[in-house]
Amino acid sequence: MKIEKLFKHDAEEKELISKISALCGLKQDIIKQVWQYTFFSIYISLLEQKDRPISEIKIPYLGKIMLRFKENEPEFERFLLIEEEVQEIIKNIRNGDDTELVQFFQETFINKVLNNILEG
Repeated sequence: MKIEKLFKHDAEEKELISKISALCGLKQDIIKQVWQYTFFSIYISLLEQKDRPISEIKIPYLGKIMLRFKENEPEFERFLLIEEEVQEIIKNIRNGDDTELVQFFQETFINKVLNNILEG
């Protein structure tokens, strides 16, 4: 695999970046760069762990991906460990209780964007 393909965006990724940009008011290039640096940091971490039978990838605000490597083989098993808080949010959403999520979004994002518009 060529390294240039690492950060190639498909239609779904472009749509996600566009949605994030629209929600938070940041340019799409900034969002792309943050994602790229995040995953570049993950790849460096994997490089540092390359001799371990089990490697850990921390995904901010979500949890961890654990990789278990078979001895002398490139194949590996993958395990997703979701943070307890994220699991609780998912359960609440599935149960129709999105009040806390909506309130957090309002306070953290919408109010800041409105303040920036009013001050600008």
